[in-house]
Amino acid sequence: MTDRRGAAHGAGPAAWTVPLAFTVMVAVSIATRRRLPRDVGTTMLRLHAPEALRR
Repeated sequence: MTDRRGAAHGAGPAAWTVPLAFTVMVAVSIATRRRLPRDVGTTMLRLHAPEALRR
């Protein structure tokens, strides 16, 4: 179905790309849950700690 400008409704790419991306994210997370990088603690600290604590 299209409107008067010719834009399609209900057939947008987000209708299938968002669920696909979510499914891939969950599948990869489940498949690699036992593998953690050695520096995960440092990375998490760098992302979440205030800058005053990181200096």
